[in-house]
Amino acid sequence: TKQQQPALYIVDCFGMYGTAMIDLGPPFNSTCSTPYVPLSKLLTSTTSTTTTTTTTTDEPVSLLLLSNYRNRFYKSGPPLPIILHRCLLHVQHHTGQWIGLELENGNTDKEQQKLQEEKVRIMIHDFLKEQQLHPSSSTTTSFTMDHIDELIEAGMAQIIPVCAVVGGMVGNEIIKVISGKGQPATHTLFVNGHTCKAGTFAMIPQSPQPSSKSS
Repeated sequence: TKQQQPALYIVDCFGMYGTAMIDLGPPFNSTCSTPYVPLSKLLTSTTSTTTTTTTTTDEPVSLLLLSNYRNRFYKSGPPLPIILHRCLLHVQHHTGQWIGLELENGNTDKEQQKLQEEKVRIMIHDFLKEQQLHPSSSTTTSFTMDHIDELIEAGMAQIIPVCAVVGGMVGNEIIKVISGKGQPATHTLFVNGHTCKAGTFAMIPQSPQPSSKSS
């Protein structure tokens, strides 16, 4: 097309999950009737409403609580792959290393590996608490402690079928942008290899949920 817009795609596959974060920039215009709202505009325009105490953080896409991103299909927060992806980004941002890559760099000491995994587990738990997301111990819910353990165990391991599906979805979105035909995915794409489900999720914050105190 003749449009000159910046485009950002952050694509990661980790274990049985894959996600892509998409920002096509404010100049982007599609042929569909629904206006495209860039992810960056949502973040910057709602910074003043954040309830977090730290307002000077430089961590990417962390200006709003994850628990406020929900819709009629996801009533308690974003889809599981997006939550886990944010956990990955959080750990990488604060440690400078992706989960699991220390083993590839020659660190095979079992005791050291356990200490590192526990450190990452605590870091993820603190992050989820800050984001007001609480994994359940029950396997009947969509987000449990087992998912955190799986994330730490698998790390950035890439499963070929998951990578192929994510790559196909991102490629399809790029074709939409280049051709100017069709409404591009809004903000995120995700794949859950366990449930064989894939989709898109708009990172549009809703009003905070009423706080519930548990004994």
